[in-house]
Amino acid sequence: MILFLLILFWKHDEVPAREILWPREGLYHGLYQRVVLVFGIAPMLSFFNWWDAYLSSALYSGLRNTAVVYVTDALKNRLPKEIVQHVYPSNKPGTGILILREWSMSELNAGIYPEPRIYKNLARYICTYAQDPSEVKLWIKQSNVLFAADRQVSYDCPALTASPEGRSDSRPTVR
Repeated sequence: MILFLLILFWKHDEVPAREILWPREGLYHGLYQRVVLVFGIAPMLSFFNWWDAYLSSALYSGLRNTAVVYVTDALKNRLPKEIVQHVYPSNKPGTGILILREWSMSELNAGIYPEPRIYKNLARYICTYAQDPSEVKLWIKQSNVLFAADRQVSYDCPALTASPEGRSDSRPTVR
């Protein structure tokens, strides 16, 4: 699309491109700069995991964060039936895997927004049903960013429910 704009308006000298993208005066002077910042520069921050990938037009790129929540069988028995139907047996005895994507599709008819803060909030909700902090374990696989390798981070309930200042006895495990 951008290429077509260049082809259409390549030889128009009445209004230079600089005046369209960065006007020096007029009613919308400050608005243009903000729009260029948000839609032009901010998506580049997603390469450093400082901006959401979906807001950076990465919806169909295949590079996204994924997560699963491991729950014990005891916790599974306390979860609402709407959640339990998305808990599958794992290869570790006494543990099930809650597939967040499936849970989201059944509840909202939409895929989950693949950002760590969303996964953490869902795991916090699951933690409200836990009697023991070790009954829940969230694993997030964060997509590679530029030249960095993928990484996996795990959280248990104490790490998820840390105080707003970030102080907690339990820290996430990074691999």
